[in-house]
Amino acid sequence: MPEFCPDGDQEARTAALLAEVACRVGSRLTVISTDAVFAGPRLFHGERAAATSGQPLARAARQVERALEATGALIVRTHPFGWSPPGAPPGFAERVWEALVEGRTVPFDRDRHATPILATCLADLLLAAYRRGLKGLYHVAGAERTGAYRFAVELAAAFGLRSGDALADGPSLDVPGSDHLRETSLSTRRVQRELRRPMPMLREGLDQFADQAADGYRARLQCCVPHAAVAAGAA
Repeated sequence: MPEFCPDGDQEARTAALLAEVACRVGSRLTVISTDAVFAGPRLFHGERAAATSGQPLARAARQVERALEATGALIVRTHPFGWSPPGAPPGFAERVWEALVEGRTVPFDRDRHATPILATCLADLLLAAYRRGLKGLYHVAGAERTGAYRFAVELAAAFGLRSGDALADGPSLDVPGSDHLRETSLSTRRVQRELRRPMPMLREGLDQFADQAADGYRARLQCCVPHAAVAAGAA
């Protein structure tokens, strides 16, 4: 979740321009959208489900999606987590990890639910979708619906950390003012049929997230990102 809401009109114009350029040079365009277009009441939302959130971020995302509908681009709604490169603020998973390592109390909203997926798992699935030639709107996310509290408990277990009293009910660590996003879980049946493969389970992604801290992946990510990408706000 970004800490600011992008200008929907400007983002839609940029997306349309990228689609036009991609068509002109014979390339295919993939655009990452967000599960934040939803706010319930369904537990799992398919691609045809009504985008129920009326918040500014949701409206901006839908503007981008509409601008790409007839372009042949692949539009992916998702909920990724992972390690942040330099110049980008840490995401929710990294903030939870930092709090647990430092022994700080971590407050959570138990009501919010989503279908998170590790960013590197998402990248692998996007490559598969590209090779399959998928176009249009697809939901690509984790296999399990989970809340922030359970996510943190499973994250602690993946790292071998004790959660204990560190996890408590309270305001979410997520962006202030975003507590309206109570239910953004995505149904991934369509992409599973197209790719003929399952989506990753929560613990599978968290175990890989922990491995990336131990095997040098996180260190390489934080040291080797091109300065131009950082300056552009790459995440």
